[in-house]
Amino acid sequence: MSQIIGEKVSLKKFFSDDFFFCVPEYQRPYSWEKSHCEQLYEDIFDSNRENEYFLGTIILQEVGKIGTGKEYDVIDGQQRITTLQILLACLRDMVNDTSYKSATQKKIYQKENLADGIPEQVRLEVREQDCFKKLIQKYGGTNLIDSVEPKNDTQQKVKIAVETFKENLSGINQEEIKNLIEHISQRCIFIYVSTKDFDDAYRLFTIINDRGLQLRRIDILKANSLQPTVISDPNERAQYASLWESMENDLGSEDFENLLYFIRTMFIKEKAKEDLLKEYNKLIFDKEKIKKGKEFINHVRYYKEIFQKTILDRDVYDTENDLRVHAIPYKNLVSIMLNHLATEWIPPLLSFYNKFGKFKLFDFLIKLENKYVADWVIGLTPTKRTVNMNSILKTIEQVSDVDSLLDSSVLEYDVSRFKNELEQDIYGKKYTKYILLKLEYATSEHNVIRQYGTLSVEHVLPQNPSDDSKWREIFDTNDIKYWTNKLANLVLLSKRKNSSASNLDFSVKKEKYLKDRIVDLARSQQVLSYDEWTPEILKDRQGVAVNKLLN
Repeated sequence: MSQIIGEKVSLKKFFSDDFFFCVPEYQRPYSWEKSHCEQLYEDIFDSNRENEYFLGTIILQEVGKIGTGKEYDVIDGQQRITTLQILLACLRDMVNDTSYKSATQKKIYQKENLADGIPEQVRLEVREQDCFKKLIQKYGGTNLIDSVEPKNDTQQKVKIAVETFKENLSGINQEEIKNLIEHISQRCIFIYVSTKDFDDAYRLFTIINDRGLQLRRIDILKANSLQPTVISDPNERAQYASLWESMENDLGSEDFENLLYFIRTMFIKEKAKEDLLKEYNKLIFDKEKIKKGKEFINHVRYYKEIFQKTILDRDVYDTENDLRVHAIPYKNLVSIMLNHLATEWIPPLLSFYNKFGKFKLFDFLIKLENKYVADWVIGLTPTKRTVNMNSILKTIEQVSDVDSLLDSSVLEYDVSRFKNELEQDIYGKKYTKYILLKLEYATSEHNVIRQYGTLSVEHVLPQNPSDDSKWREIFDTNDIKYWTNKLANLVLLSKRKNSSASNLDFSVKKEKYLKDRIVDLARSQQVLSYDEWTPEILKDRQGVAVNKLLN
C-alpha cells in the first residue's frame, strides 16, 4: 500500500497554491440539485461563526505536480468541491470590496507566479470546463447567468446552483457578505485523505461515509477501465469516457447498472457471491475473460445495443411477416415479464440473441418464460431458480444449433407440480397477479401492442357473500370455500378496487362494477358474457385456464 496522507485543513489552505484539483473522466458530471445547494448554504450560513465548521472528508489521488503545489484527482467529494467553487464565485461577484473580491478569486483561479514557479491555473478542472471557466472562474462570470442557455443537464445544474446562491445572497447586506467570506475561508474546514495509488484511494472511499452523491460500483468499473495504465492515450481515454457516459444516458442509470450485472452473469454463469466490483476484478478481469479498458467498454456497448433492442425497445422483428407472426406477441410478452418478474431471465435472452439472433427467438422466449414462471409457482427457492437460469446460459454456450437448445432438458419443468399448484387456492400468492396477466396474454389477440397500467385482483364470487344474497342460493358453504380463491374465480381490474361493491349479486356486479374496470382485459371481459356464475361454470373456466398456462 502506498503512503496515505490525512490532514485537517481550512478552506483557504485547501484552495491555495498547494492544491490543484481535477475531476477525472470516470466521475459522473456535476449533478447537485437545488435542494443540495440550499442545504449546503444554510448549513454554512447558520453555523457558529466563532467555531470551525466541518465540510466533510475529501478523498484524493495525487497524480502530479503544478509548480510548488500538487495536482489531485478527486475520488470522492467532487460534487461538494464544485459547489463550493460556485458559491465562492457568487460571493466574489456580489461583494463590492476589491480586497475581498481578489482574495476570493485566488481560491478559484491561480494567477501566474513566476517567482514561485506557479503557472496560471484554474483551481478545479471539471468536465464542462469551457462553461465553468466562463461562468465561475472569471471575474463577473456569475453575472452572465441570465444570458446562458444550457446545452446539457450538467450546465443546467451549474446554472441552477448559481441562481440558488445568488438568490440567497441577495437577501443580505455587504457587511454580512464579507463576514460570510471570512467564515468560509477561515473556519470552514475539510479533512482530506490522499494517496498516490488509485486502488488505495478507492478502498478509503468505501469505508468513509460522506454526504453528497457518491461513487457507485459502476463508476469504479468505469474508472478501472479508464486509468492511464489501461488506456495510455488521453484522447482515447476521453473518447471511451464519453462513450460510457452516453450509454448510461441512453439507458438511464438504473438500467445501465442492471446491464452490467447481466453481463457479469453471462461471463460467470453463477449466482453472485460477492460485491459486483470484486466479482468483475476476481472472476472476469483477473481470469482474463476480457481485458479492462477498450475491450470491456466495447463489450458493454455491444450488449447495450442487444439489451435495448430485445428488452427495452423490444424491436427485433422487421419484415412484414415477422411483424404479423411474432413482433407484437413478442413485445407484449416481454413487456409483462419485464414489469412483473424478477430479472434472472434476461441474461439467457441476451445470450440467445447474441448467438442466434432472432431465429426462433420467440420460440425460445416462450419456453424461457414457462420455465421461469413454473419454477416460481412450484416454490423453488430464488437460489435454485437462479441456478436453473444459469444452466440455460451454459447450454446456450455449449449447443451448436437452436433446436438442440429448445429440446434441452434445461428448459423443462415439473409439469405435474405446476398443474397441481395452479389447481390450489391461488389468491394471495406472490405470483397471483402475474399468472392472471399471463392468462390475459394467452386470451388476447395480439394485433396491437398492449400496455397494462395499475392492476388489481378481484373475486367474482365474493370472499364473504352476505347471508341474504343470491350467492348463497347458488353456492353452498363447501362450494364457496372451494371456489372463492381459485384461478377460475379471479379476474384483473384495470381500475382501483371498490370493496363496497364486491358483495353485489352477479348480475348487478358485472354491469355496475366490473364492466368499467376491465377495459382491454380480454379474459376478464369474458365474465360479462355469462348470465350467471355457478360452480359448473367455474369448473369449466378452471380447466381452460390451467390448460392455457400449461401449453
